[in-house]
Formats: sequence, structure tokens, C-alpha cells
Amino acid sequence: MRPGTNVTTSTALPPVLPATKTGTWFAVGPTAFGPTSAPVLCTSMAQFIKIFGPRFTTVANSATFFDAVETFFAEGGSRLYVQRWAGAGIKATAVIKNGAEASLEATAAGPGTGPNSWKVVITLATGEAFSIQIQNGAGEVLESSPVFNTRAEAVNYFKNSVFVTFKEGAGTKNPAAGTTSLATGTDVAPTISKAEAEAQLEKFAPELGPGQLSVPGITTTPVIEALFIQAAKQLRIAVADAPLNETKANLVTLANAIRGLASNAARSGAIYSDWQQVAPAAGTFGVRAVPCSAFVAANLSVNDNLTSNPNQPCAGKWGILPQSLGREAPTFSEKEIEELAEAGINVTKTVNGQVRIYGFRTPVNALVEPLYAQVSNSRLDMAIDWKGKAILEEYFGSEIDGQGKDASNLATDLEAMMLKLYSIGAIFGEKPGEAFTVETGKSINPATSEAEGNLNAQIAYRRSPGAEYVLLNLTRVSITQGV
Repeated sequence: MRPGTNVTTSTALPPVLPATKTGTWFAVGPTAFGPTSAPVLCTSMAQFIKIFGPRFTTVANSATFFDAVETFFAEGGSRLYVQRWAGAGIKATAVIKNGAEASLEATAAGPGTGPNSWKVVITLATGEAFSIQIQNGAGEVLESSPVFNTRAEAVNYFKNSVFVTFKEGAGTKNPAAGTTSLATGTDVAPTISKAEAEAQLEKFAPELGPGQLSVPGITTTPVIEALFIQAAKQLRIAVADAPLNETKANLVTLANAIRGLASNAARSGAIYSDWQQVAPAAGTFGVRAVPCSAFVAANLSVNDNLTSNPNQPCAGKWGILPQSLGREAPTFSEKEIEELAEAGINVTKTVNGQVRIYGFRTPVNALVEPLYAQVSNSRLDMAIDWKGKAILEEYFGSEIDGQGKDASNLATDLEAMMLKLYSIGAIFGEKPGEAFTVETGKSINPATSEAEGNLNAQIAYRRSPGAEYVLLNLTRVSITQGV
């Protein structure tokens, strides 16, 4: 074959990589507009604004949520699934006509006054064929369609639109050319409760992969409980915000409430007490208070992209907050920081002129569950679980042979996964064999289990501990003694 780049063609589709990136942020909150039925992946602030609208102050917590999203991207975060939390408002609608007949009925994807200024533009093609364009109030194009021959084609094309959906009207004709504005949408704040929070969090489906769960800025104890419970169910990590300017005593009470949950829930995340000051919003004056979950989620995204190590604590030099102008609340004393850490509350601290995350504790009792005291260890569990399941999925439907080749191949794939984690320091040991073991042999895959079509694997591993306390001994010597 000639040197250089060689291109081959194949009739097979390229493999679809499973969602195993651990730096993804899953956030629930109110927005100006946007869909409410399912989360939407945003990879930039511009995309978020296009789908969910500008900074919005009419509904409680909406401005805070916008500021949190803006901070996440400004800090370097790259993947954000947004689940809009809206109250029982009315969706804006419009009837698209042909003469007196109602040809199509348009409905905004979610409730709110924002879409009241949107326009549905119908352009005719050959014969009765037509295309549809959705524009916002400024005339910017939100979505454009191909040419449709029938109304049913249009309805099907827009059925999953994050802007406007359609259904056929009572008439029989395709729509006429023209522009129609949506109207009658209303804003209603969501009901903040534990049950409602769980209902919103449950919309983050398993196929979206691992990552961090947050309800930025909503800090009631029932909602934080819902966050930790759902993180445990989903095998994801909760990043919770404590109330703004809260006292140490009340923070300890909050941590104790989460510690009182089932142990698998309490170990599934971290609580951060500090809100941070950031620059004013565009066109406004005065700094903004942003919940710390946005900073933590962004740093985890950046760190995971840089190191691929889910067990890297998001603290110290790995938890620097470039966008922060300082803590919103008064600084805790060193003794208070220690007491809060023991309770399971994490704070930030200014070190050498930099604001840094200064804790990565879960709310569990470290004396009772030392293996789950550090949230980075829980993130390692999350990563191994999701990566391991992705490998196991490749063996679904495989033929289990009597010679153990299938089980051996599975062990090889899982060992390669663990070796990669070992090579970056995510698991602890002088040698790979001390850091992890993978078992797929007859002890866990007996003949009776194989005969039923089961293929089992077992991984044991030692987590690398994060350096929470670093001891530095300095000795001063006389100048005449040298060094």
C-alpha cells in the first residue's frame, strides 16, 4: 500500500460510542422558555440561550439558573443536559390558515411568555408543497424545515422540535404562504417540593451516561434529599448547593439530614456551602451571586477532559475558580472549615490570590464509612460502573462456549479498562495486580449459570486516596552549617 493517508469504504456503519464521559453536568432549573418533556444537550452558552432563552427574572430562581449555566461554560464546562423546570403555565399557540380553513395548529414546546413573539413563516414551493421556518421576536431563525408535500409530513418532522410542534387543523388544505405569530403563552413558577424535584431529575435517562446532578440555587433540604436519592438511583453524583449565607450550625444540620438517608444515597455526592460573586450580567450593574455547583461541575468537566481521571479530587489546584470574584458570604475560620468538613460540607477558600474549592467530602460519617468519605472515590465507582456496563453490552447476545473463551475475552476487555485507570493513578497499588483484579472464571460463571445464558464479571479495586491533609516538615539550619 502506498505511503500516506489511505481511505477505504465500507457498507458497515461506524460504531456508536457509549456515553461514558464522567464530566457531563445534568442540571434542572427554570428558564424563559424551552421544552419540558425531556432534557436537551447544550454544548455552548449560545445554544442554551437559543433553546431556553435569555436571562429571565419573572420566575423565581430563573436568573440564578441562567447565571449558573453561564458560569459553567465560562469556567470551561463542555457538556450540559438541561431539564427545564416550569410551572403549569400556558403554551403559546397559533393557527396557520389557508383562507378560512385551519390548516395547521402550532404550539410552543413549553409554556411561557417568551414564545408569544415567535413567528411561523410558510413559504410555498412547487404546487401545494411548502416549507416552514420558525423565527424569534428579533427575526432570527430558530429552525427551518425541508419542503413538505403534506401536512402529515410537517407534523412528523417537528414532533421532537425544541421550539414549536404542529398538528393538523380541521381544514383539508396545506397552509398558504404567510407569517403567523404565536400568542397567549403565560409564565408560572414551578412548585418546589421533594416529589416535584424527583420527577424532574428522573427525566435524565440512563442512556445519557454518567455525570453530575444539580438543581442549581434551589437549596431546601427536601430538594437536596431528592437530589442525593436520585443520584444513587441513577449511579450519578449529586453536586448540591447549601443556602446562601447560611450559618455553620445550620449547614451542619443540613449535612446531618443527608447523612441520615440510606448510605448509598449519602455517599453519592457532595454539598457546597459557598456561593461565588461573578461579574455583572451584560447591560447591568452589580456583581451576581452564583451557586457553587456550577463551578464544581465545570471543574470536573475540565479535569476529566484533561486527565481522564474520575478519581482526581476537584479541590486545591484542581479546583481553581477563574470566574469567581470571591465568596459571597463572610469567610469561615480555619476551625469552622475543619468542623464543616467533618460534617460533610465543602467550602471554598482564597489561596495565593486564587479562589479554590477547598473540600471534596461526601456527607457520610468518615469514621463509619471511610471508603466513601471522599466524593472522588464515589466518582471512580461511577466511572467503573458505566465503563464496565458499556463493555458488558458488547457481549449481549454472544455465544457462550464451553471452553470459556467468551468469558476470557470479557476479562481481557475489563482488564484493559482497569489498566487504563491504573496508568493514570485512579486506582492504588505498586503493581496492577495489587490495584485490581478481574474475575470471569468458573467461580462466578458456573456451568448452570452459563446454561441459562448468563455471563458474569467481578472487579475488585483499591481507590487512590486524595491528599486531603499534606504534612510538610521544614528544618531551619544555621547559615554556617550550609544546607
